[in-house]
Amino acid sequence: MDFVEFVKITRPILGGKSNVQVYVKTLFDSIMKESGKDILDGYKPSTFKSYANGNTSISNISKAMSPQHLDPDLFASFVFETEEPAQIALCEAFSEYLPNINPQNVGYEIADLFENIIRTAARSKRKTPTSDNDIGADLIEIPESQSTDVFPYPPEDEPLLKEFTSDFDGIM
Repeated sequence: MDFVEFVKITRPILGGKSNVQVYVKTLFDSIMKESGKDILDGYKPSTFKSYANGNTSISNISKAMSPQHLDPDLFASFVFETEEPAQIALCEAFSEYLPNINPQNVGYEIADLFENIIRTAARSKRKTPTSDNDIGADLIEIPESQSTDVFPYPPEDEPLLKEFTSDFDGIM
């Protein structure tokens, strides 16, 4: 499971009416020790939104957080402070990923999963293309020179180009 999927599953249950930026920042804040909470101040709200929708990887923030600033017990407390129906909903939503989850251990199970997501992201290396095929670039031939005797545009564009050129010459 990655962070985007984690947010998609937890937000309807834990997010309430907060916007996605606030929710994602709250998730990170809830698993961090006091000593690391200032790390979050260095990120814009739009960055937290990008984390949620997958446009930006959480690898950089994860590296800043991991491991010295993470405390899964804090996140477990965050989960256990929710209402019982929310905890039951989390058990149901995560049963596919956490087969041993139940209302008594829901906080710990989800906290361990979230910590693992952060640690995995912190270990990830940026993908760099190894060849032209990896970046999707097709090689094209660029001619050494182009003949000026041949009009390079469709014939219907020639009158427009002549009109533009004459207008331009008049202005200059």
